[in-house]
Amino acid sequence: MGEYLKEKGFDPENQLCTDDFAGHLAHNVNLSAKAICGIACFGKLCDLRGDKTKAAEYSQTAKQFAQRWVKEAATGDHYRLAFDKPESWSQTYNATWIASSA
Repeated sequence: MGEYLKEKGFDPENQLCTDDFAGHLAHNVNLSAKAICGIACFGKLCDLRGDKTKAAEYSQTAKQFAQRWVKEAATGDHYRLAFDKPESWSQTYNATWIASSA
């Protein structure tokens, strides 16, 4: 799971998510936020099982992705629905959990 999220999670491919009013959508910022949270959680799980190296790696990746997400998802006074759609608007309910990863 962790490797998949590191590879594909930041900028998701064409997928359906809970923002299903938009249908299938690539580059969805809310799915990206969920992936970042998943990476951070995987890091915590690695720590709990005593794998400090992997824990540090995944925690660092989550922090880097969270900082990048804030910059790339922002469009002036709002966040976009998809990274490649600056004219779009999103309810960034998933971003609540990114703050703990940043």
